[in-house]
Amino acid sequence: MDFVKTKIRFSAAAFSLGFSAMVSQIVFLRSFLSVFSGNEMTIGIIIAFWLLGAAFGSAVLGKSSGKIKNKSRVISSVFFILGFLIPLGILEIGAIRPVFGFVTGEILRFFPVVLSTAVILIPVCGLFGLVFVLLSGAFPGLIRRKAGFVYFFEAAGSLTGGLAANFIFIKIFNPLETAVIAGIACLIAAALTDTSFFSKKFAHLVVALLFASGIFSGKFDDIYRNETMLSYPGYRIVDIKNSIYGSIAIAERQGQFSLFYDGSLLATFGDKKTAEESVYFALLQREKMERVLLVGGGLDVVKEILKYGIAKIDYVELDPEIIKETEKILPSAKEIFGSRRVNVKTADARFFIKNTPEKYDCVIMVAPPPFSIKFNRFYTAEFFESVRKVLRKNGVFSFGMPSSENYINRELRLLFSSVYGSLKSVFPNAVAVPGFTAYFISSRGGKVTTDWRVLTARSAEKNLKPVYFRDYFLSSRMSPEKIMWMKKILLSGEGRRNLDSRPVSCYFGLLYWMSHFVRGSISLFLTSPFFAIVFSAGFLLIFALTFRGGVARAVLAGIFATGFTSMAIQITILLTFQIVYGFLFYKLGLLLTLFMAGLSVGSFFSLKMANSDGKLAAFGRNQKLIFLLPIFTAVLFYGGRALGGFFAAALFYFMPFFAGFLCGSQFPLANAVLLKGDVAGTSGAVYGTDLAASSIAAFLSGIFFMPILGIYGFCFFAALLDGIALILLFSYN
Repeated sequence: MDFVKTKIRFSAAAFSLGFSAMVSQIVFLRSFLSVFSGNEMTIGIIIAFWLLGAAFGSAVLGKSSGKIKNKSRVISSVFFILGFLIPLGILEIGAIRPVFGFVTGEILRFFPVVLSTAVILIPVCGLFGLVFVLLSGAFPGLIRRKAGFVYFFEAAGSLTGGLAANFIFIKIFNPLETAVIAGIACLIAAALTDTSFFSKKFAHLVVALLFASGIFSGKFDDIYRNETMLSYPGYRIVDIKNSIYGSIAIAERQGQFSLFYDGSLLATFGDKKTAEESVYFALLQREKMERVLLVGGGLDVVKEILKYGIAKIDYVELDPEIIKETEKILPSAKEIFGSRRVNVKTADARFFIKNTPEKYDCVIMVAPPPFSIKFNRFYTAEFFESVRKVLRKNGVFSFGMPSSENYINRELRLLFSSVYGSLKSVFPNAVAVPGFTAYFISSRGGKVTTDWRVLTARSAEKNLKPVYFRDYFLSSRMSPEKIMWMKKILLSGEGRRNLDSRPVSCYFGLLYWMSHFVRGSISLFLTSPFFAIVFSAGFLLIFALTFRGGVARAVLAGIFATGFTSMAIQITILLTFQIVYGFLFYKLGLLLTLFMAGLSVGSFFSLKMANSDGKLAAFGRNQKLIFLLPIFTAVLFYGGRALGGFFAAALFYFMPFFAGFLCGSQFPLANAVLLKGDVAGTSGAVYGTDLAASSIAAFLSGIFFMPILGIYGFCFFAALLDGIALILLFSYN
């Protein structure tokens, strides 16, 4: 009876471990993205340090866990510490900007991103990895099935935590409150695994109840709001809103309101110059325009377009909370957005443009530059082609990108030439007007003029009376010499097309961002195909030499390749979902949860094989399937993009589960093959190898593999790694 009770308690503790880890991962990822300006390139860095910390805890700290006599007491203590560390981590994330002294809206530098992520995540994840190993050693049951059981219950907890976080927590609670819920799960696990003193169990449960009362009394909400204000020095925070798509902050300074989205300045209300500039060059390209599509831009840009006598404006904004917050602080917004001439659409702009039956005289895009996958998707050849289809015969398309008045460095040239090359491949008539914001103007059929005299004449005919765009200003900015200089800049780069499947402009944007802080030009080497080939070949060679020598190393090579492939597929799915749909922030938890569901089911089905005589053969068969997984993924993504619709959507929810199933089935098998008595040590080595490989894949995917090799190249590289692991395994079998 005691054996059964102990098994139930430890199963529940393993379930709590998975639940708290998954909820923490989701809320940490969302919080980091909000602080890091929503840049998905940092997802790989965040996941890498999450896994690296867990690998350190399982492989390094867990190495000596076999010497611990009273494992239950240590497990309970680790859970208790995690109960406080998880909420503390959210508070630390909120303090990143003020600690590093970044001004409001500034994009964080690479080094602070890496340093802050490592400092915050490694302690938390190290304890998660350690308690997994300790549970594997203390779990009651057959010695060869201990680690497999813990892996199964942890994966089941992860599945439950992911579903709860995605469908309940992020819609009701702020990030700190969600982190406290994860902490409560750890405190309950601490009480479950404490077999020494009733008083300790009681103390753990009392703290959990205090945490719960803090959530429902609003104490943690007050703490979160007060800390958020520290990230906006010099501003008075009017309102903070966490929507399913991102974090919104309305701030006021000297009577002027600004809207920040994921820490980046999205709009400053009353900014007359930016509003004029956003529409002037585009709307004066033709003498008469009746219907305009505006992507982003906000209230001021809508008001400016109305001055041109436009009959109908379709204004597309993804997050409905942006419209609501605008109307809340500016009463005039309700009247303008409710006008018969303005049609507000809350939808993803790419989806809207691809599916609308309407035709437009002009499409104006006011979006952040392609420094993230979320916004790079609006600068690809595929998106430009969608825009071309909704334009009328002589329709005009315009967008701006941050630039410089007189000097453009090599990194920015690469970025501009990539975007311009993609634009020219769809719109043969395309020009760029230089300035602190460079405006790219293109037309489906008619000529695009850069003659400032023509624009000022049309402006006078419409009686616009612009405040900033007068003839003395335009004659300098649009002089033939500057227009020609800008054209040479656009043609001087490599002109590599920016594609959905290879978001190279996003990578050039990253290099341009880094050029502000790193001396010297690194782009010539880093962006060359030669570098990609040498780096990839070197990585594969080091892998083959490291795991050469004996069956045990060959099995660990398989686990390394499996961990790398699982993370490669996971990152590919996440970034591709962002490219296609644009609201990864909302579905992040669900996609991660589906992967964990696959891990749970896969580990459950392999438990029986792990206790049989044919476990090595089963491991080998599974490794063959994992070798085919990235190839299968590439083929499915290619076919899904071609078919589109329901098939493409279903693919994003099927592939995480399928990949998780195959990868989850490997862990119990590897433990059973390698186990010689020390359960904790073996599971620590296997778990640590898996996590180390996953962290390498996560770190390199966003900053190297995806933008340079592209989706299909990345999948091919993962298949090569799996192939080497398969050769090593069968050469010693």
